[in-house]
Amino acid sequence: MGITSSDKPLSGDEIKTKLLLEYSMKNDNVKKTRDDNVAMASKFQNRNARAQKTKNCFNCNKPGHFSRDCRLPKTDATIRAEQKRKQQEKAFLAFSTAHAMDPDAWYLDSCASAHFTHREDWLDNVSSTSDSKIVLADNTKIESKSIGSTLIPIQIDNKPDFIKVHNVVYAPEISTNLLSVSKIIKKGHTVEFKGSRCEIKSKYGDLLATAHDHGGIYKLDSAEQSANITTTSHASELWHRRVGHPGNSIAVHFKEAVTGCNSVPATEGTCVPCLQGKHHRGPFPKDGKRAENLLDLIHSDLCGPMENDSLGGSRYFLTLIDDHSKKIHVYFLRHKNEVSKCIKDFKIFAENQLERKMKALRSDNGKEYVNNELKAYLESTGD
Repeated sequence: MGITSSDKPLSGDEIKTKLLLEYSMKNDNVKKTRDDNVAMASKFQNRNARAQKTKNCFNCNKPGHFSRDCRLPKTDATIRAEQKRKQQEKAFLAFSTAHAMDPDAWYLDSCASAHFTHREDWLDNVSSTSDSKIVLADNTKIESKSIGSTLIPIQIDNKPDFIKVHNVVYAPEISTNLLSVSKIIKKGHTVEFKGSRCEIKSKYGDLLATAHDHGGIYKLDSAEQSANITTTSHASELWHRRVGHPGNSIAVHFKEAVTGCNSVPATEGTCVPCLQGKHHRGPFPKDGKRAENLLDLIHSDLCGPMENDSLGGSRYFLTLIDDHSKKIHVYFLRHKNEVSKCIKDFKIFAENQLERKMKALRSDNGKEYVNNELKAYLESTGD
């Protein structure tokens, strides 16, 4: 009964009496709760004591204690049983119920020690797992059926893309999909939480994926997907890689040439290895200018040594090309140090035949061209 439950004004003695009565009732409730707790603890202690007396130890097969308290050395069977129990009781998940979550979305989990999905049709390169169980937050144990890889469609700043995730555990009893933060970090990537946004970056600093806070859980920013589209995408990508990354014009003939490809269409979208493998350096821009007269510019290069000597014993050949006429002069050499002599002979011969002076010599600046002997000669002739 509350102190202010009466409509009549209370005197000081009545207030004092009611307070004492309220205090006495609370003390009785606390004492009763304490007695109940003591009785419950005694009940469990008595139950454990009875179990120790009636059951035998799994290690020594004697009554009175459990195997964890056994003082004798543990047998091989006991060690194997404990290892199996520890393997089965790994805490993989940070939460067990996700009824309010999107079953087709991916969520970042800082407590999960592996990536998990409940969609087997999203996996490729699937292999079965050994006797392994998942222990949820409420101590419920569920089995992991298999492990494989999956292709997750993502969005980074409203731009669609895909990421390939390996070693994804298939667990049909969970109701959502989880990405393990610890597994991501072990790969050398970084996971940065910035307020309501999370960024996953590669070890080179490239942004791989983003996630945003949804009710205290970070949901991966991903595009909508369906099982059929994802499965087809996985199969198409797998066949595309297996047959050497052919173009779509070849891929459309898979169903006619390969058994098991009846429902696999041509590969669509972007194949990253194809793009990387076909990158090439752009050609040098063509120089529209050509020397106006003969001997204004001479291009020279040396080739060799050859595996077999010529009949005259030469192992190298030297080319001298006139930029204006594109006429080529070739000299055969036994040794690289003969380059300077050949250039001197060509200069004297060409200038005598054409009655013009050689103005410039262009080479790859190899040691056979850049040396004191040839440099002194060209400087003395003004070339």
